[in-house]
Amino acid sequence: MPRHITASWLITAAVLSFGIGAATTLAISSDDHPGSGDAPDPGVSSAICPDLEISPEQLAAATALAALLANTTVAEGLEPTEPAMFSEMIDKARIDPVSRRELFDTYRTAPPGDAKRMLRGVLMSLQTADASDFFIELAGSDDPEKRRDGLEILRITGRKIGEVRQVAMRALATEQDPLILSDAIGALHPGIAAESESTAILQQLRSFAEHSDPQVRAQSVRGMVSWDKTGETLPVLQRALADAAPEVRSAAVLSIMENHVRTDDLKQALIRIANAPGENPGLRTNAVIALEHYALSNEEYSRILQSAMEADALMDSQLAAAQ
Repeated sequence: MPRHITASWLITAAVLSFGIGAATTLAISSDDHPGSGDAPDPGVSSAICPDLEISPEQLAAATALAALLANTTVAEGLEPTEPAMFSEMIDKARIDPVSRRELFDTYRTAPPGDAKRMLRGVLMSLQTADASDFFIELAGSDDPEKRRDGLEILRITGRKIGEVRQVAMRALATEQDPLILSDAIGALHPGIAAESESTAILQQLRSFAEHSDPQVRAQSVRGMVSWDKTGETLPVLQRALADAAPEVRSAAVLSIMENHVRTDDLKQALIRIANAPGENPGLRTNAVIALEHYALSNEEYSRILQSAMEADALMDSQLAAAQ
């Protein structure tokens, strides 16, 4: 049995991961998606995986990932003549700390691109203590790109541990970049915490509720409502429903849905959003869903039902136009 996995095996496994969803990175990566910058290997054909339609971009990313991992311990001992599923490599990393450390080192130095995002998907799937420590290390780095990367991963993975909250709070106290601030706020996942910590988090989030960047405002709204135990953030939520930025209004509606917040003032604001002809149809639909938890008069019910049908028709029209 060969010592190192061959590039062709890893390409097959990585391409399979696009089809079965084992590499989750492409679905959860950041807004900018730079390509790998590598041309597909002309010597590798999509015939290695004939039942899947493989794009040149996917093949290039898989080839680049093979190059990143070709000499790591996690790639040792796998038989290239009997391609295993991508999960076999992940399973090995879960039980082998040496393999995980090599993956962390590889990720630290990997160039931006699809291959790095695929590798990030592998790391996020491990769910081991040292993987969490690695993400926290990235979030506390002196390098702004690494900090943003780590905080984004911590926001996505939803780890409810004190160390994550500490590094996120440090970022909120020092960062100026709206993208990093937004990820830091998103990494403050609510969990069991002392009253003093909850109070400090709410105070920090409140300071961003009027931030000039709408994404920061949106994240702060969701964070405040999820951490609020007493209803003191209701005025902030009410203002957010009337915010000029649609992402802030959307965050407020989602917060109401997720946290089952109900007051008559919020109900009236949701009705206005649901009935607004110029509002984003997806946001109108979410407002209708949020109103399912409210008692409605016959007149309110009739009008909201009509608004829901209008929003559905607009969404169908937009989808048809995009095709």
